[in-house]
Amino acid sequence: MNRYLMIYAVTAVAVGLAGCATYTYKNIDYQDNDPDHTVTETTALGISNSGIIVGFYKTRQDPFGRHAFRRDERGNFTTIDFPDSNDTRAYKITPGGGGQIVGITTSHGFIRDGFMTDQIDVPPKTGPTEATGINSFGQVVGVYYDRNIVHAFIDEANSFRILDIPNMQETHVTAINDKLQIAGYVFDGGSSRNRAFSGDLQGHFVLFDVNGARDADAWGINSHGDIVGSAAHGAQDSYMRNAGGAISAVRVPGGSNTLAYGINDMGTVVGSYIDNNGIQHGFVAMRRCQRADCAVERGPPK
Repeated sequence: MNRYLMIYAVTAVAVGLAGCATYTYKNIDYQDNDPDHTVTETTALGISNSGIIVGFYKTRQDPFGRHAFRRDERGNFTTIDFPDSNDTRAYKITPGGGGQIVGITTSHGFIRDGFMTDQIDVPPKTGPTEATGINSFGQVVGVYYDRNIVHAFIDEANSFRILDIPNMQETHVTAINDKLQIAGYVFDGGSSRNRAFSGDLQGHFVLFDVNGARDADAWGINSHGDIVGSAAHGAQDSYMRNAGGAISAVRVPGGSNTLAYGINDMGTVVGSYIDNNGIQHGFVAMRRCQRADCAVERGPPK
């Protein structure tokens, strides 16, 4: 693993909710033709620019297992479990046309390209590796556990670099876009809370709070610099923070515990929520704008 010195610049900002965008929500529930499957939970974690969604589901027959899925543009699901594992979660898919998928299995990260699946382990392996983000160039980000310490990393063609933010007890890099911007969250041991951040690979980071919430996480970033994540307001809800720093709520109507995990270049958001019967569904949220400066539908950046 290549360790290197970075010049860090960390800025902290506080932001409140702004009414820039609202969304139209649709459930994403895993479906197949197996009569022995009774799906009890679906979580959508990533979405490509063409609308392919990845995530995981659970069944009543295997209540402790998690099974990864890929949902194509026509709504067809495919299970993509890691070999010999009953815990596989697909976190992100390349935004462009490559279709590579990264995720987490029992103690390894993985990358799936077509029908080939390879492990991702940050050396020297002393604990689990989790791959949670990938861009169209195949650069993978995530975290690894060095005994009881959590470090962030980037994997560039099997060359690993550490992306830790100084003076933070834990750094979690969860997403990377095609402009090499990253997003994630840190655990600030001084205040004993999670703080969301955006940044780049040159060591510039912006820590931000969400509407006075004690904890905030960032889980997705698109090529416009729009970020999605969750914030703790007693019961958790989620947000979208645009590149200018304005924040909009992401909250499934009539549901609770809305968690936003992924966003594509069109501004479409995916995540999960719990309905009034206590069932967890995945969701896809299509953006509707309220202000003139966000009335034009987002597309791939120029």
